[in-house]
Amino acid sequence: MYAEDEAGRPAVAARGEGRGAVGLLPVSSRALLASSGSEKIDEILRTLIAAFETTFPGRVRGYYLLGSYAEGNAVALSDVDLALIFKGELEEGEQDRAAQLGETCGQASPVRLDTLVRGEEGLTWETVGLKLGSVLLYGRSSSQ
Repeated sequence: MYAEDEAGRPAVAARGEGRGAVGLLPVSSRALLASSGSEKIDEILRTLIAAFETTFPGRVRGYYLLGSYAEGNAVALSDVDLALIFKGELEEGEQDRAAQLGETCGQASPVRLDTLVRGEEGLTWETVGLKLGSVLLYGRSSSQ
């Protein structure tokens, strides 16, 4: 499933700064605001959130679960869809770094992960979709 850190805790590989070094990020023990309905998926989500919180400290306003896990009708082959809303506008290079981190986490995950990254500035129709068709897992809603 995931690698383990020196203390034997679950961890996810993440690309660090400089020459493509890969390190291990511990799985966050922070509680999710909601559950996907699956402890296995919740563990994956906590790991993904920990990776983004470590890489982009203070930048992500909210993590929203979308799709079948948000709707409560996931099946064994369902993927995990997660929208990350950054505070304000995305800064230069953040979109690419976030996509690369999402891909790295996806490669370490036993289920397919799809991440959508947006800045909260300029959200229009997507905001309505997030409010009506998603579950806030971590962080704060952009309207709070």
